[in-house]
Amino acid sequence: MPAGKPGPSLTDAFLKTVRAREHLEALQEQLERFKETKPHRFHIERDIRADKYRIHVKLPNIPDRVWLIVGDFLTCLRASLDHLVWSLSALTQSYPRYTEFPILDVPNDKVLRHSTRGVPLEARHIIEQLQPYQGRDQVSVRSHFLWRLNKLCNIDKHRRVPIHSHVSIMNFPDFPKRFSHLVERDADNGIVSVPLRLERYMRVDPETSFNVIIGDSVEGIEMDLEVLVGVYRFVTNDVLPRFGRFFV
Repeated sequence: MPAGKPGPSLTDAFLKTVRAREHLEALQEQLERFKETKPHRFHIERDIRADKYRIHVKLPNIPDRVWLIVGDFLTCLRASLDHLVWSLSALTQSYPRYTEFPILDVPNDKVLRHSTRGVPLEARHIIEQLQPYQGRDQVSVRSHFLWRLNKLCNIDKHRRVPIHSHVSIMNFPDFPKRFSHLVERDADNGIVSVPLRLERYMRVDPETSFNVIIGDSVEGIEMDLEVLVGVYRFVTNDVLPRFGRFFV
């Protein structure tokens, strides 16, 4: 290492997580602003023949900026892991090349060794222990935070912005619980129906909220903001600190 230049450390990796957190906070702020506009739109339908009172609910498109921020968050958080491996490799090499933090859903020793060459053996073992393929079945592999991070990041970088869907949640505070079995919900089309005689209990402007779903239906991955926060915390509070002792 050249004189006066600091040695390998976790600094760059953690700086990437700091930037990821800034994107996460910006994402939460953008969603709150959108919610404050009370974006849901309602259309009432009285179907006398079918004896149905229907409320059609529509949520306008969520601003594109929201989805773009998600991509920025994923990229920074994924990069923090690659920076970690590069710094670990720099402990034994002057300037490592072609390193990355492998995230595998099936064992592949060749890929693991190639992407972590120069990484101390003990640190490589920790990386191996963190692999999604350590899960006992396909469900646990696909629910692993690192698998989700890697899959979504690749979708965003190489295919498309990972827009999946949104779920609107409506609450009718005046509706008697004894009639709850008469409520029909068509989630796909945003329709809530009750018998006409119960119309008086259905506020035209019910309490509403929504949940943004990020992912790709073809790849079988879906996650909401809560899971996104969980991924961030796992990388920042669980993964990176495991390697601190190698830089002491």
